[in-house]
Amino acid sequence: MRLGPVFSGLLFASAVAAVATQPVTFSKDVLPILQKSCQGCHRPGEAAPFSLLTYQESRPWAKAMKEAVLLRKMPPWFADPHIGKFSNDRSLSEKDISTLVAWSDQGAPQGDPKDAPAPLQFLEGWRIPKPDVVIEMPNAFHVPASGVLDLQHIVVPSGFTEDRWVQCAEVRPDNPALVHHIVVFTREPGSAWLKDAKIGVPFDPAKKHKRKKDDGVPGEGVAGYAPGALPMQLQPGRAILIKAGSDIVFQMHYTTNGKAGTDRSRLGLVFAPGPPKQRVASLAAYNDDLKIPAGDSNYRVDSVFDLGAEVQLTGMQPHMHYRGKDFEFRAIYPNGQTETLLRVLNYSFSWQLSYDLAKPILLPKGTRIQCIAHFDNSANNPNNPDPAKDVTWGDQSFDEMMIGFFSVAFDANVPSQSLTAVPAKEANKPRPKSPKELEALRAVQDAQTPDQQLQAIENVLTNFADTEFKVMLLQTAMQIEQRKDDFAQVLFYGERLLNADPKGAFALVTMASETARHTRQFDLDREQKLAQVDQYAKAGLEAAKVMPKPSGVADEQWEAAKKDFESQAYEAMGQAEVLRQKYDEAIADYKQSISVTATPNAVLWTRLGQAYENSGRLDDASDAFDKALATPNISPAVKSVAQAKKDEIAKRKGAGSK
Repeated sequence: MRLGPVFSGLLFASAVAAVATQPVTFSKDVLPILQKSCQGCHRPGEAAPFSLLTYQESRPWAKAMKEAVLLRKMPPWFADPHIGKFSNDRSLSEKDISTLVAWSDQGAPQGDPKDAPAPLQFLEGWRIPKPDVVIEMPNAFHVPASGVLDLQHIVVPSGFTEDRWVQCAEVRPDNPALVHHIVVFTREPGSAWLKDAKIGVPFDPAKKHKRKKDDGVPGEGVAGYAPGALPMQLQPGRAILIKAGSDIVFQMHYTTNGKAGTDRSRLGLVFAPGPPKQRVASLAAYNDDLKIPAGDSNYRVDSVFDLGAEVQLTGMQPHMHYRGKDFEFRAIYPNGQTETLLRVLNYSFSWQLSYDLAKPILLPKGTRIQCIAHFDNSANNPNNPDPAKDVTWGDQSFDEMMIGFFSVAFDANVPSQSLTAVPAKEANKPRPKSPKELEALRAVQDAQTPDQQLQAIENVLTNFADTEFKVMLLQTAMQIEQRKDDFAQVLFYGERLLNADPKGAFALVTMASETARHTRQFDLDREQKLAQVDQYAKAGLEAAKVMPKPSGVADEQWEAAKKDFESQAYEAMGQAEVLRQKYDEAIADYKQSISVTATPNAVLWTRLGQAYENSGRLDDASDAFDKALATPNISPAVKSVAQAKKDEIAKRKGAGSK
């Protein structure tokens, strides 16, 4: 029985009951919550349909507020609370929810107005400091009372004769009732993007022709507007760059509401006081090759972006349309580790939210940003425009998109072009041969436990014997069994990997290391095992010299990996020599291992220190243990062993000097 959700529900119920036993009033209890979490939108001139500034305005909505907060519809915030911390998290605490529920249940009393906090003072118009420059659409755009409008692009010259660094930016609709969202881009001089658009004239590229590769791409993302979204205000030392001669492009998504009107949106910019230390840019992992089958309630689409430079991740924003269901950002680091960065559980097209990290996350060069989205194209989706239709990429809401926008900060001297890694040759990339194989491979990736992952790997290897992912899957299986400390299974998968990849060093050095680690001094078959260690290790050394570089791995990463293979082989041979009590040979192997490794290794220095100790070279042993203790990120277990051995040697040396 899973007690977590039940326990959480009991806590919430008890919290509601506790609040319900006490009088809850608007002035004392509810208004502070509304000021903190609601009035940013629920006030005149903003996106919300009604105001919550006063008791008289709020009282009629008490029951609706209760329902909205219980269902977590309001305030809009869809991030999984168990993943990541975000500076713009607008979700309500359980205490705030229980207060609003109790207020509604008690008849929504006002209480003593003297208990109310002072009204918030909102800036009229701009929410950023006074703009240094305002760029406005040249003409008002007419929105009819009904119908579907195409996405409009309005190109406006910036007038900048020199590069400008921008610290704050805000785009404001003239008529929020007609604007679903706005994205403002730059178009740099010479760009082919929107090349057929006339200055100031609304333009829909989808009406002209199907998108082609030579149509160009948008420049820098400058600002965005959506109900509830905050303007861009970067911390000192960070700014975005608008190059001299660039155009500003207003990408406008208008919606009809039964009443015709006009809109003339504008952009305000606050310049940075000087060149920043870090430049901020918006990148995107997108998949425009999607085709969502009619009736599919959980169709998965993936996208990736490979980073070509070190950056700091500052925020993320998923973008889909009406069929969007959920969205996840992951980072796959160069060392193979994976971290979930953001999981949006119930995506809503009505709320184009960004999720700004409370603390930036360092992403090394070579990190892959992976986005995973699911779409509901079934009749069960109440927002689905047409569940009987296959859906492809398109600008309109009844089409679909799959974009994982993410913002990064990086050294301002680094050219933005270097943020995108040079793609590997497509011909060398392993690919699934069928949708069923792709589904089976995704099951490996999505497995929640090691045993589930092993089961998923065996499923692929059994049902798709010619899979191009065989080597990768067998390597993963070996690593899982290593972590489980199942020596027999490591050898089992190692032999299968050698059959699949006879020239690969991974299986050989792993089998050498594990055989050495699982051999004991008094094993009856000790010599046979140690001979096997030598055989595996020497073959691994030769394989590491000639094995081909895998697709998608940078040259420097591959050279480091080969050095680590060599280091592991020498380490295994050193362990074998220790078991033979040939300490001088072991010392030579360990020193060779240390000399070639690409990664500082406290375990190696500790093994070398123990070999020196066993050979009676106590000064050398003490020095090796010191180097182990000085290794960055030494594990507590290895640190404890190295420190204990160092202390033991100090005692032995002290006793010998008496």
